[in-house]
Amino acid sequence: MLASGTKSFNGALAVATQSDGQLSLDEPTSNTLAAWRVGAAKPAPQINWKSQITARHLLSLSGGLAAEGDTAANLSKVDIYAQALYVDSTFALGAAAIYTPNTFQAFAQSYEGELSVIE
Repeated sequence: MLASGTKSFNGALAVATQSDGQLSLDEPTSNTLAAWRVGAAKPAPQINWKSQITARHLLSLSGGLAAEGDTAANLSKVDIYAQALYVDSTFALGAAAIYTPNTFQAFAQSYEGELSVIE
């Protein structure tokens, strides 16, 4: 985990991969995150909002994902990447910026899915 460096690292990663045509900041991340799709076998909470979250929302912290479960004490106890997919979406998209690592963990999973589609 890069802690505060995560924001800068993910921003640079997103711009570079968008320039290479490997990522669209405005494409719904539910294209690669099955749990966020409407009709998912194991849907995440507030699926209708989550199905519309884009990489731009995640990187700007405006995807509405809750800050629950993101304490340092949880880092060794849970799969923080899986947890990020199942936290509540507490605000409508763009309504508020919520400072939480959950958004970057969700972005990482979405980005990994984008790369696996390309390979």
